Amino acid sequence: MNIMKSTLVILFSMILFSYSSFSQMRLTIGSNSFINIENQAKLVIDNPSDNAINDLSSSTGGIITENEFDQVVWIIGDNSGIFRLPFVADNTLVQIPFIMEITSNGISNVSNSFRFSTYAGNNWNNDSYRPSDVTHMYDYNTGTINNSLYVIDRFWISDALNYSNKPTVNLTFTYQDLEHLQVGNSIVENLLGAQRFNYSTNHWGDYLPQGNTNVITNQTSNVPVPSSDFFRSWTLSLVTNPLFLNELDFFANCYENRVIFTWNNVQSNLIEGFRLESFRNNQWEVEDFIEYDENLNDNYSVALQDTSQKIYRLIVVFNDLSEYEIETLNIDCLQENFSVYMSNNNITISYYSKIKETLTFEVFDTTGKLIWMEDLMVDNGQNMLKVSDIFLSKGVYFLNIKDKNSYTKFYNVY
Repeated sequence: MNIMKSTLVILFSMILFSYSSFSQMRLTIGSNSFINIENQAKLVIDNPSDNAINDLSSSTGGIITENEFDQVVWIIGDNSGIFRLPFVADNTLVQIPFIMEITSNGISNVSNSFRFSTYAGNNWNNDSYRPSDVTHMYDYNTGTINNSLYVIDRFWISDALNYSNKPTVNLTFTYQDLEHLQVGNSIVENLLGAQRFNYSTNHWGDYLPQGNTNVITNQTSNVPVPSSDFFRSWTLSLVTNPLFLNELDFFANCYENRVIFTWNNVQSNLIEGFRLESFRNNQWEVEDFIEYDENLNDNYSVALQDTSQKIYRLIVVFNDLSEYEIETLNIDCLQENFSVYMSNNNITISYYSKIKETLTFEVFDTTGKLIWMEDLMVDNGQNMLKVSDIFLSKGVYFLNIKDKNSYTKFYNVY
C-alpha cells in the first residue's frame, strides 16, 4: 500500500499525556500519521477520559503495535465510557480499531491502568506466535489437537492491572480479511466469535466464542465480558470449533440392575444443560436432559434402569442452542459384573470380585503391541478402578486381565 505518511516511532521511551485541574491533554493523530510502538515500548495516556485519544474513524492514521509488549498504557482508573484504540495493521496500514465499552466500573488502586496491543501472525498456526501467558491452542472436543486452523491469525491484549475488582465491559474486535483467508485456515467468517485465555486454569473454553461478526466491516462486536472473565489475551475462533474447554470427567458404573452416570460440574454462564443419549435402533435416542446448576458443588448423577444398551454419550447444550459432544462411552453391564470404558484419556474399570486380590491389567492395540500394564488391587465386592493419563487416540484396544492363576479375558475398549 503506497500511502504518504508521517510516523512517530516509539522505541524505548514513554510518552506521557498528563492532565491537571487546568487542562486535560489529548492525543490527536492527524490524517496519514502513525505512531509506531516498537521494542516493547509503552505509550502512556495519563488521562482517564474516553476521548483522550481522538476518534480516528474518518482518518487513515493510527497506532501500530504488532507485538504483545508494544503497548498503549491507558490510566483509566474507575471511569466508565467507550474507549477506542485506533490500531493499524503494520503490514497493510489498514485500520483495525479495538473498542472497550466499560459498562460497570471496576474498583481501582493507586497505580491502576489498562494495557492494550494487538498483533498478527504470518501463518495459520497461532501456536507458533501465541501470547506469553497462553500455553496452548488446543481444540474444544479433545483438548489435544492444535485448533489454529479455526482461529483467526491475530491476538489482542487487553490487560487490566492493579484492580481489586475488574470492570464489566463490552468489546469490539476488528481484523483483516487476510487473517482468516491465510492458507491453512478453515474459517467461516460469519461464525467467528471472541475467546479469552484463562491463564489461572490454562483453559480457553470456559468462555466460549461470543459476539456478532459483520463480514463487511470485519468486526466482531457485542462481546460481553463480566469482571470474572476479564483476562489478558484474546482471539477470534469459530463458534462451531472453539478452543479447549476444561475437561468434563464423564464416566459410568454398573450397579445391580442400573447403570449410573456421573460427571463433574463446569462453571459457565453459557450452558443450558446436559443431554444423555444412548445408541439404539441404529440411531441416538435421548435418555435424559439435566438442567445446568451453577450452584452445584458436587458431580451430576443420573441412573438408568435399562442396562441392555452399551453405547452412551453426553452432549453439552448451550444457551444459544448450539451443542458439543463431550464423550462417548462403551459399557456392558450384563457381562459378569464387569465393564470398561475410555473417558478423557483415562481407563475406568468397574469390576466385581469375590475376594481381595491383585490383578494385572494390560492394554494392547490392534497389532498386538502392549502399550500399558499395571497391577491393581481389588477388594471383595464392586470395585471402581481408574487409570489416568494414558493418552490413547480414538480406536479399538484390548484389555487383558490376569489373576493369580493367569486366567485371562480380553475386552474391547473404544
